[in-house]
Amino acid sequence: MGGITIAVHPIVARYTIKPKHNFDDPRGWGRWTTVCLHGKIKQIIIGTYGPTGSGTDTDKESMWAIQTDQMKTVPTEQRKSNPTFQYIHDIQLCIQQAKKLNYEVILIGDTNINLRNDKRPTGKWLSVMKDSQMHITMKTWWPREPHIHTFPKNETWIDQIWVSEAAFQRGAITAAGIEMSRTEYNSDHYMVGIRVNFTALLGKMTKLTDRYTERKRTVRCAVPKSKALYKETAMKRWEGKGGRTLKKNGLKRQRN
Repeated sequence: MGGITIAVHPIVARYTIKPKHNFDDPRGWGRWTTVCLHGKIKQIIIGTYGPTGSGTDTDKESMWAIQTDQMKTVPTEQRKSNPTFQYIHDIQLCIQQAKKLNYEVILIGDTNINLRNDKRPTGKWLSVMKDSQMHITMKTWWPREPHIHTFPKNETWIDQIWVSEAAFQRGAITAAGIEMSRTEYNSDHYMVGIRVNFTALLGKMTKLTDRYTERKRTVRCAVPKSKALYKETAMKRWEGKGGRTLKKNGLKRQRN
């Protein structure tokens, strides 16, 4: 009914940790996923995709319809009127929990909540962000821009990046923008982005955490009698391919 992925560059991955608390969508609906970064200052990045009922109300297999059905299992005291308000309620709890554990928050994604109107979901969303001391990067960086939008079909502003106030105050965000030419990607949405000063974001550290290293992959033969034949075959296949060589101790690829 949903699904989000956050890709982390190896340079940034050295700061990632697996927290004791799981901040991902607790209902298993795939509305958001998270990555935690640890330095002197702890950050949580929330990648999100909010539910939308636009044009899908009659589709029983749609994200909206499935979440509407799943809401029947939500305890009465937590259940809201529709998937959008349920999403706002649940992600607010996630942000609150992160802040209790001394995390600052970066929230990025397609919320499917249009900041260019004054409907109830928008008002509720803005109230939650204000209470959480979160700031929208585009409006903070370009306060006089009158016509911000990320979905050109109907000029709505649904793709957003929100950042904790404290990170702004430290100068961790050095630029914000919307890529509107779509020359480097194929999507019906415009790409939103920010430039980050990671020293300001995570705090200056005297000692770096261990750099992320990819797990070494070794092919082994489980049948002793076939080991020599397997190694000989593998060496013949790998000879002359981009300068790859074999260590005598095992079958490990090396690059020049």
